[in-house]
Amino acid sequence: MTRCAILLCFLLIIPVYIHSQASTADQQTIPQGSADLSTCIQYALDHNPLLEQLRIRDKITRKTIASELSGWLPQIELNANYQNYLRQPVSIFPDFSNPDGPKREVTTGVANTSSIQLGASQTIYSPELVIAGTSARLYKRQSFQSNQELLIDLILNLSKAFYNVLVTQERLNLFLEDRSRIDRSFKDAFSLYESGLNDKIDYQRAQISLNNIDAEIAGTREEIKASYALLKELMGYPHTSAIVVQSDSNIAEKAWLDTSLTVRPGDRVEYQL
Repeated sequence: MTRCAILLCFLLIIPVYIHSQASTADQQTIPQGSADLSTCIQYALDHNPLLEQLRIRDKITRKTIASELSGWLPQIELNANYQNYLRQPVSIFPDFSNPDGPKREVTTGVANTSSIQLGASQTIYSPELVIAGTSARLYKRQSFQSNQELLIDLILNLSKAFYNVLVTQERLNLFLEDRSRIDRSFKDAFSLYESGLNDKIDYQRAQISLNNIDAEIAGTREEIKASYALLKELMGYPHTSAIVVQSDSNIAEKAWLDTSLTVRPGDRVEYQL
């Protein structure tokens, strides 16, 4: 009994171990170190759960359309029947050789009977199938455009989260530089106060400024954590893994190309739905 329990536990542990190894192998493909916007977008296209749902929904749409249009295909019907009598029916007939004698039982029918029917049909015209064929193209187009809209929203939100991290990091760097300058001013003001060349209020004012900048730095660091958490969520990135974002080297050129394009609202998916 003990050996059976050990074997059962071993069989239950193996799938969990294999799944964990597969998850680890999948996490090895995560970009380590610095990642630019294009890397984050590509990773999101491969790992975001929303996109996986879109792929599944697209497959369901295609299967539904194929099922609705299958009525145009030739229909083949096959029916088979088999019947076995455990006891054959009996009929009572008079004895023709002895009409005045007792009647006799006569077994009728056969013990086994079977039949098979094969038929084929082809729809020549059906209003329902004509409507289904007309609406199938529109339904497929609507599904494609809806998926494109969600994909655009994902890339848009991911880009906003990416640049929000960069902006917050730059703001933190500015605060750190300000703190270094304010700390130096505080030390100078305190030294002048100890030397009797300044009033007490001067270094106290510097102390207040130093406390304020420390509060700004602490709040900005928490904001960076929240920005990274949002970016990882949109990417489908594991929250336990670290990632560092960096700006593109040719971001100024991309910004010029983006702003130089002609705005055509009719090309937007929202106007086509």
